[in-house]
Amino acid sequence: MNLQHKTAIITGAGKGIGKATAIALAKEGVHLGLIARTAKDLEVLQAELAQEYGVQVHIATADVGHIEEVNTAVSELIGHLGSVDILINNAGIAQFQTLLDMEPGQWEQIIQTNLMGTYYVTRAALPTMIEKKKRQYH
Repeated sequence: MNLQHKTAIITGAGKGIGKATAIALAKEGVHLGLIARTAKDLEVLQAELAQEYGVQVHIATADVGHIEEVNTAVSELIGHLGSVDILINNAGIAQFQTLLDMEPGQWEQIIQTNLMGTYYVTRAALPTMIEKKKRQYH
């Protein structure tokens, strides 16, 4: 499948797997919308990818566990990208301790980010993705 000129939104894009995924997609010519909680890592990656691979790279900060932040970030990215072909829900957090050592609030934060965050981002991006698919077949 040719990915050139497709668009992707990646959460948790500032570091680790999200950053590696952004680099891999940029190499294929995919235009990117990158989301993370902090702008610093995104800004460095944005400059690197745009210069190195000549793709459009737009960034937005959001905690994916907060629906309002997600809606704003995804809306901004779609405004710049025009549409979305690929969504990669990569953002996630973990606690490295036993269940009994973990406070309920810590567990709730994990669920909010890892489960609800995936739902929030998908819910925000999916209408645009569905609309684009409909236009392709009409």
